Amino acid sequence: MEKQLCDLLVRLILLTWGFGAGVAGFLRYSSLGETVTLPCMRFQEYENSFIYWIFSQRSETASELALGEKITVKQPERAARLEVLPDSSLRIHHLHTEDAGQYECQQHVNRNYHTRGTPVVLTLLTITADPGRDLKRGTALALQCTLVCNGVAPDNVELTWVDDEGTALQGDRFKITPSRTHSTLSLELHISDHNRRWRCNLTEGGEVKASYSYTTTLTDTPVLIATASAAAIALLIVLILVVAFCVWKRRRSDSDNHVQDEELTKESVSEIPAQVTGGAGENYSSIQFNDEGRGPERRQGPAEESNTVIYSAIK
Repeated sequence: MEKQLCDLLVRLILLTWGFGAGVAGFLRYSSLGETVTLPCMRFQEYENSFIYWIFSQRSETASELALGEKITVKQPERAARLEVLPDSSLRIHHLHTEDAGQYECQQHVNRNYHTRGTPVVLTLLTITADPGRDLKRGTALALQCTLVCNGVAPDNVELTWVDDEGTALQGDRFKITPSRTHSTLSLELHISDHNRRWRCNLTEGGEVKASYSYTTTLTDTPVLIATASAAAIALLIVLILVVAFCVWKRRRSDSDNHVQDEELTKESVSEIPAQVTGGAGENYSSIQFNDEGRGPERRQGPAEESNTVIYSAIK
């Protein structure tokens, strides 16, 4: 019913002003939050002439938006978002749903109506979510992409759901219910949907005219991510400690083996004092090198062989 009413109202307005056949040429598409510039035809210049911008929505009486470069709309918040450019075009910043409707610039000479410009019907694209908050894994979510219709949607307009690469969403997980002015995407949220953008494109004749996206933020996923991150960090610390201990143990073992090898290669030296009978005051000393106990590399010999060598010197 709403779509049919929109179509009927706009067609009646355009037919009244003499715009029957090329309705699509007077439509302008954008999306919530965007900035749009609506052109004003170039009028013949007259002395004391002014450009008026007026706005109408459905059956409401047209209201004045601007006189010359001065914004005259009564609502302060809306007035702050309007701007008349030097070429008399109207720029609207940060679009709201209330901005959808019909815009027309008119030329007044000496404050009397003189010439009207071509009306432009602005249609906006937006997405609403059900539920709109407290999203969790397993939540059944319905996203509705809607043309805010205070204008007309031509027959060749299409709404499609795409991913960030512009590829249409496909698969059993997604249920899409399309129409000319609405398209609903239904799905069950997964953990991978945290901070995921769902984009709706408005295309006319195969060309994208407007696009709007909605990001799903799951309230339970950050806790799971934090827990998993903490566990991963703890495991990493344990692995680092184990590796460090193994390296330390290996170096300690190598150091002990090195010291043992040095000790085993040293020969035991002892001096054996002795007395000899001979001249008075004569004696000799002996130095004994003991080659026993050198470990597995020691020389094996007959049992009767001695491993001791004695050197003597006369003193």
